[in-house]
Amino acid sequence: MQRDKDIDDLYQFFTVVEQDQAVGINIVDTIEEYIARKDEGVRQNVRTVLSSTLKDIHAGNRVSDAFSRQPSFFPKWIVEMLRVNESTGQAQEIYGNILETLEHEQDLRRNVGEEFFSVAVVVLALVVGFLAAFFIVIPSISAMFSDLKIDPPWITRAFITISQWMVDFWWLELLLVGAIIAGLFYLRAKHPIRFAYGVLHMPLYGEILYTELQLRFAQILSVCTAGGIKVESALELTAMASDNILMQETIRHALQDMERSGTHLVEALEQANVYHVLDVSFYRMLNVGTKGNMAGVMEKRAIFYRKELISKSKTFGTKLSSTVIVPGFIVLIMIAVASAYPLLTLMTGITKGGVGI
Repeated sequence: MQRDKDIDDLYQFFTVVEQDQAVGINIVDTIEEYIARKDEGVRQNVRTVLSSTLKDIHAGNRVSDAFSRQPSFFPKWIVEMLRVNESTGQAQEIYGNILETLEHEQDLRRNVGEEFFSVAVVVLALVVGFLAAFFIVIPSISAMFSDLKIDPPWITRAFITISQWMVDFWWLELLLVGAIIAGLFYLRAKHPIRFAYGVLHMPLYGEILYTELQLRFAQILSVCTAGGIKVESALELTAMASDNILMQETIRHALQDMERSGTHLVEALEQANVYHVLDVSFYRMLNVGTKGNMAGVMEKRAIFYRKELISKSKTFGTKLSSTVIVPGFIVLIMIAVASAYPLLTLMTGITKGGVGI
């Protein structure tokens, strides 16, 4: 995953590339000029990456191959878009599409990041509240009830039991968290398809990722077919540029079915879409596109998903609040009531001249 700074650097670089291309300056000259710039906004590591890329190009490598040697900076989809350019000669359209996608990704991360930060602060406060309740407040109340030989209400006893378990087996909780993290890393390395499927179906984030995949599919297929690339070859490039193993596997199986059995494009994709990574609404759109103007049909679909993605990113914080913060506060209130109620009852009994609940 690209870091936010890398996305900003890429956007800054491809802004210059797109502007230069509009006046006939090729990307090699742009890279040379970009490296030599005195602009302090260009970070040193970016200059280092571009210098290495330039050496590869001068050594006889294609631009896309030179970029592919820097995977930590240039994501795979950009490399594949450059290969599309080398196949179709659509430099202006390709660079414009890359720039638009980067700008869109900046907006997406900004929207989700701002929403997530505000929610994260509240969630952190909730976590601190839970830890304080279970490790400090409830044990103190439990000790007091034990000294006074008072039997608290059932809900208070339940929280006391949970608190005692957490205090006694704190090491087991840390071990469990560590095991979950290690398990996720193992699953990602050894079973990438299962891991990707799980990420795609994560609450909240999964639907944003799903919409982003549909947008990328429509965008790249539109650009490829607009450049005169056959639909089969365009799908292959789309798979390589999708940067998602589920989408890649779906398109790969569809292409194999088309080549082996002569299955129609839409039917092949429908049969291969076992991971449900491709929106079924694409079937009808692709069926229309195969009859002519696939690029135009996919461009309209890309516009639709772009709006959907912006909408989902802006409501991310609200949905996260309703699924995490509200239930958390309800549980915290229950703990407060379970702790305070017997104390209030105890004080009332003392005031009236007796002790008891």
